Amino acid sequence: MADPDIPALTRAAEQGDGQAAYQLALLLKALGQDQDGEQWLHRAAERGVPDAAYDLGALLLQRGQPGDAEPWLRRSAHAGNDVAASIVGMLLVMAGRLTEAEPFVDQAARAGEAPPAAELGRRYGLAGSLREAETWYRKAALLGDPDAANKVGQLMADRGLRAEAEDWFRRSAEAGHAEGANNYAVLLYQRDADLREVFRWFQVAADGGVPDAASNMARIRAALE
Repeated sequence: MADPDIPALTRAAEQGDGQAAYQLALLLKALGQDQDGEQWLHRAAERGVPDAAYDLGALLLQRGQPGDAEPWLRRSAHAGNDVAASIVGMLLVMAGRLTEAEPFVDQAARAGEAPPAAELGRRYGLAGSLREAETWYRKAALLGDPDAANKVGQLMADRGLRAEAEDWFRRSAEAGHAEGANNYAVLLYQRDADLREVFRWFQVAADGGVPDAASNMARIRAALE
């Protein structure tokens, strides 16, 4: 027996009600009528229903159609969907459209999503745009990305800002990032910090597989004996 909601929803959807079209799409999908459901989903998205635009974009993305998915996800992002913004940002970054990606990545970062900002920072770094790389790495680092914090530290060290570099390496190290721990230990050693503290962070780096950390540990151990 047909669901009693379907006739009423169909009438409203056929009269241009976007929300009705979206509810009808969800109901048909739940009943296993995927093809009909997708048609109504498309109509709902065209009529400006943000959730429908997101669902349609996500569906197209799952099918391996990022070019078709992007416009729908953009609509959803512009309507305030931060998950859509994160996806669009990553799509644009991966396509090398870095400037275009920035507002979407920023929207995602303001919602607490670090990965798009970190990847945007990495891409700007590869392009030699170090100021832009720093901006986006900082955003990701402040959201708790330890690799991004290490990258900010490296950028600061390259500019001779040792105290700031040490602070970012410390953040990275304390989050368990092996390379950040190694960089932090090196700076601690260079400013004659407590060798036990230096040894501690080289240990973290060595446990994380940083190649030079074990030999650095051996030198520090010898100095402590």
